[in-house]
Amino acid sequence: MSYEFNDQENQVFFSASSSMKTVGILLMISAVLGLIPALTRASVSDIVSGVINVVVAVFLLRAAGAFRKIVLTEGDDIGHTMVALRSLRGYFFIQALSFIIVGGAVVYGVLKATEVI
Repeated sequence: MSYEFNDQENQVFFSASSSMKTVGILLMISAVLGLIPALTRASVSDIVSGVINVVVAVFLLRAAGAFRKIVLTEGDDIGHTMVALRSLRGYFFIQALSFIIVGGAVVYGVLKATEVI
């Protein structure tokens, strides 16, 4: 016997999945549009940023799809929830990692500019 979310819970999942899908699509479009000039300029930092944004968008779209499956299917709500949560974990991990890398680069740049290192 598997657990099925009720209509009210499904509405929450549907709303969340719609918002995630919208943000994921906009992030993907933004990343691809940003990659085009980055590739023509061969700007390594812009290319890396664009690729990270594409990966983040993929994780977010994957989570949105899994949350949507909770609403649209029957029999595997917990399985779909776990897929969505794993995708969100990847999304947040990559976001945190990119903030750490950017923060480290900023600190390094400031220290280098002030000739501390």
